[in-house]
Amino acid sequence: MCCRAAQISEMEEFFALYGVEDSSSVLAPRFNISPGMEMSVLTGNKIEPMLWGKLANARSETVYEKFSFKESIKSRRCIIPVNAFYEWKNKQPYCFMNIDKSIISLAGIWNRDGFSVLTTDPNETMRPIHNRMPVILDSKKWEQWLDQKTQVQEILQPASDDLLRAWPVTPQMNKTEWDQPECFKEIAVTGSLF
Repeated sequence: MCCRAAQISEMEEFFALYGVEDSSSVLAPRFNISPGMEMSVLTGNKIEPMLWGKLANARSETVYEKFSFKESIKSRRCIIPVNAFYEWKNKQPYCFMNIDKSIISLAGIWNRDGFSVLTTDPNETMRPIHNRMPVILDSKKWEQWLDQKTQVQEILQPASDDLLRAWPVTPQMNKTEWDQPECFKEIAVTGSLF
């Protein structure tokens, strides 16, 4: 699953990363975004604000079969750029970030109700915390993912085991209104983490 994320980069960083210049508007940076909130999303050749839909996640293994998603996977794919995402284990939130702190490109699909993040099996970093993880697109796969004419099932795989770092963060993350730089701050937890 993926139910919280952070988008704190300036829009110019997204433009440079994806080679686009068009944007319909600019959203303020956020450290704690949840479904029902807007995020900046790459849809082809532009970045636009889009609602994170009620169907927040879509299983990549069944996305071509499910009525709610099968049209979107064929014709409405997007990339959700994030600086981090969060997952929970036993009510304890964890922050996941690229080891080099670069922007993470999540695979998404969208419709009139907003976007959904594609999920897949966990990699070794995610497995001790959750049994699903978002599909993270390598830069070599961006063009293929956004090309609505291509089949993409083979790229909907777990990220490499050496891509992400995870650490426990404040339980304040449970409050959707908590939106502070402290969202990234590592905390000590008692007992075994995993």
